[in-house]
Amino acid sequence: MIRAFMTSDTPNGVQFELASGKVKSIRLNNGTQLSQWPQTADLQKAIATNDPLEVLYKKIDCT
Repeated sequence: MIRAFMTSDTPNGVQFELASGKVKSIRLNNGTQLSQWPQTADLQKAIATNDPLEVLYKKIDCT
């Protein structure tokens, strides 16, 4: 299991938990569980639970 912290020292940061080759969970630093992030984006752009890692990497543009 890998936990990817986009920002871990602010109250409005977001955390992604990665397991078995996909996004297992998404939560804000305040503990709010999310099904996608950003919440207002469409699913083509938002990172969602169960996204495979290849999709996650494309969405965050790790190039």
